Amino acid sequence: MVMSNNKKLYSYGNVAYDFEPSIIKEEKKRKRQKVNNKKKTKVKLKLMTCIMVLSMLSFLSLCRFAAIIKITNNIHSIKKEIKQIQKNNEDLKVKMAKYNNIKNIETFAVSKYGMIVPDRQSVRYVDVKPFTVSVAEVQKTDKLTFIKRVLGLIY
Repeated sequence: MVMSNNKKLYSYGNVAYDFEPSIIKEEKKRKRQKVNNKKKTKVKLKLMTCIMVLSMLSFLSLCRFAAIIKITNNIHSIKKEIKQIQKNNEDLKVKMAKYNNIKNIETFAVSKYGMIVPDRQSVRYVDVKPFTVSVAEVQKTDKLTFIKRVLGLIY
């Protein structure tokens, strides 16, 4: 009942002495802060490495797409060139067909070069050996003709 009159003197909570001095508590707080800081830096490093890896991968994929687009543009330009060359080739074939006509060749030869159509009497036939005759065959025939000459002199 003594206490009921004097409420200001009553202490709430634990009034026992603290065995650990405040310096030890501060050191523990500092160690916790260092551990927390190390954990935070590790987390930050992991996050930064993930971001760097993702940015490198995205850059590489963009480079790959750019190379693909460049190659497809080259393919399209080559296809256009092929179509143009095929068109020119067809035009040349048409011109060749026009000039390959025997009548056109004959009229061109008569008008430009002054050639005349040959008569049957002016036609001469010549026996021409092919250019692909081998040297060995020529030497063989030469030896045979030499032997025939020698034998011809004897008989």
